[in-house]
Amino acid sequence: MEQSNQECSPTDQTEYNSFGSRSEFCDFKLKVAGTSFFVNPWYLAEKSPVFATLCLNHYFKEKAEKTATIQEENSEDILELLRCICPSSPYLTPKPVTAENYGILIRLADKFDVIDLKAACEKYLNEEFDYIETEPTYIIQMLIAADQFRLDNDAVAKLVARVATFDIDTLKMHELHKILSNYVVAALFTANANYKVESKEASSVNNNQGETIGSNSHLFLTTDTGEQAKFNINCSICQNSNGLGTYSGVCMKCCKVLCSSCESGDECPKLVMTPAQLASIRPKLPVAEVDLSMLE
Repeated sequence: MEQSNQECSPTDQTEYNSFGSRSEFCDFKLKVAGTSFFVNPWYLAEKSPVFATLCLNHYFKEKAEKTATIQEENSEDILELLRCICPSSPYLTPKPVTAENYGILIRLADKFDVIDLKAACEKYLNEEFDYIETEPTYIIQMLIAADQFRLDNDAVAKLVARVATFDIDTLKMHELHKILSNYVVAALFTANANYKVESKEASSVNNNQGETIGSNSHLFLTTDTGEQAKFNINCSICQNSNGLGTYSGVCMKCCKVLCSSCESGDECPKLVMTPAQLASIRPKLPVAEVDLSMLE
C-alpha cells in the first residue's frame, strides 16, 4: 500500500483523515509540493468542476495515470481543503469552517469553484462568527480574504466591524493599508477611530456568563426581567418529595429539572452547549459601527 511521504501528527490522524493511504475508492493521487494525497476522484468531481476536469477528463493524461499535480499550492492548505469537503472525521462529516481556516478555505473554494464550501463559509460568517473569540490575526486574515475575493459588502462590513475593535498597534503591525483595498482601509480606520470600548460593567457581565457556560454549574432559563423561570413540574432528583413546593427550574445545558433545594448541590454533566444554545444566551462580541457607503 502506497503511503504519503508526509507524516501527520497523532492528533490529525486521530481526528481527521490524512488522505495518506490508497484504498479501493480513494485511488487517485494528488501531488502537492512533494506530498501525496489519495482521494476519491468521483467525489471531488461532484464538489468541484475544476477537480472534475483534472481527475476525470478523458483528454487529460492524469485520468489514465490516476495522478495529478496541483501547482503553486502548499500541502497544508490542500489537506485542509480536502478535510473540509470530504467525509474525513470518525463521524464521516467534513471538518467545519472556523476562524482559523476561513481565509484558506474561501481562497481555495474560489480557486476550485467549490460551491458547497463557499456556502459553508457564508453560513459560518452569518451564524457563528459573531460569538467566536479567537486571535486577532485570524480575524484579520478573514477580512483580507473577503476583500481579495470580493465577497459582498455585508460580509466585508461584518469583518470590518470586528477588526475595527482591535487596538491601532495591531492594525498597523499587519500593514493593512498595504494589503486591503483603499475603500476598505478607509472604512476600517474610520470605524476604528470612532469605536468606544464597552463599559467595565458590561465586560464583567460577559465574562461571568462565559465562566458559567464552561463550568459544571447549571444554567437556568430566565424570564425577560432576568429572573429564573419557574415551572410547575417535578424535580428530576427528588420528584418534589422534599415538600418545598412544586416549582422548579430547567437547565439550558443538560435540560435537567431541579427544585430550589436540589439545584445548589447538583453538578451539570454538560460543560458545552450547541451553537444555537449559546446564541440564545450569550452576548455578541463587541463590534464597531461601519459606514456601508464607504464600501460601495
